Amino acid sequence: MHDSLTNRFRGGFWGIWLGETAVSQVNSPTQPAHQRPQLAWSLQTLAATDRWLAVEPSQPASSDLLMPQPDWLPVALLYHDQPQQMQQILRTADSSPEAETEANAAVGLVLGQTISLILRERFAAELLIPQVIRDLDLSLDLPLVQALLQAQSWLTQPADLAAVMQILKASEPADLTLAVSLYSFLSSPEHFQISLLRLCRIFQLFPSHLAADPALAGAILGAVSGIYNGLGGIPNDARSWPQSSSANDWQMKLSQRADWLLRQWSGVSANVNAEQWLEPPHASLIAAPRVIRAAAR
Repeated sequence: MHDSLTNRFRGGFWGIWLGETAVSQVNSPTQPAHQRPQLAWSLQTLAATDRWLAVEPSQPASSDLLMPQPDWLPVALLYHDQPQQMQQILRTADSSPEAETEANAAVGLVLGQTISLILRERFAAELLIPQVIRDLDLSLDLPLVQALLQAQSWLTQPADLAAVMQILKASEPADLTLAVSLYSFLSSPEHFQISLLRLCRIFQLFPSHLAADPALAGAILGAVSGIYNGLGGIPNDARSWPQSSSANDWQMKLSQRADWLLRQWSGVSANVNAEQWLEPPHASLIAAPRVIRAAAR
């Protein structure tokens, strides 16, 4: 296994917070960063996680912004070893207006399938986008798919940021948020901080007319990269980016929700103390079927 599920679940929750915090410093083309609810996407993800855990929400999510598929992270973690069931749940979990349902559902499906492939050790950076499109049987006519295929072209025929920006300036796809997030991650999947810095740089160069959300893009990148690299793969200096008096409280909430999700995925009774159960060696001995293999003699 690339890393323990404990570290990967925690990495996903830490990543969504760190990514949103870092990239939201770049002004959104539709709303200045100082006018946006702080950590809106992280709050919505925590609220969605609490619903799936059937616990009292620790803090109400902002209603000012609606995250496409706010359930995608907890659903993907809970059902990563059952991709068909995960896809079915994500297809029906969207509560957005009908006109936006197909697009939002596709975003959640792509993210869910990406996480499923990572946690089942079936991830290959250069093949991820075409594999996800094929696995989900997405129509090539979807604007989201067109944006993802554009990102794939940057990966297979490496382009520097200047060339990428020239292409972005000539287009206005509404699904650039997901495309640039995955592009930044897949360009350097082993390096959380480099991926995040690349995304920040892209948004610093973004023309203001493009419909992409820096904070949401950062949250997506942070979650996916955090799950791939695990908590230990997030550099200490990256973890120190958010400077606020509530940082310790956030750290506790994120780690707690990750541990509770892992306990629920594992089928452990809610009456079992999560902290004791996650002590070695238990936490390192669980994974999706056929992921853990015997060592060669």
